Amino acid sequence: MTAVRAETRLVVFDLDGTLVDASEDLTSSLNATLARLRPGPPALALDAVRAMIGEGATVLVTRALAAARVDLPV
Repeated sequence: MTAVRAETRLVVFDLDGTLVDASEDLTSSLNATLARLRPGPPALALDAVRAMIGEGATVLVTRALAAARVDLPV
């Protein structure tokens, strides 16, 4: 039997909540990153991170750093 392989020409990622709710994963990743940058502050709550999502990764990280009171340039 001969396998037919289609050529992939386009892959689209839509992670703004329309197709996938990645807010729990983003919260976990942000909290892991913040813990490495500055151990001690409490973890960001899921609802807080959800409120930060929506204007791209740079804005999300900027907001998360501000919420954790970590003073680093983004």
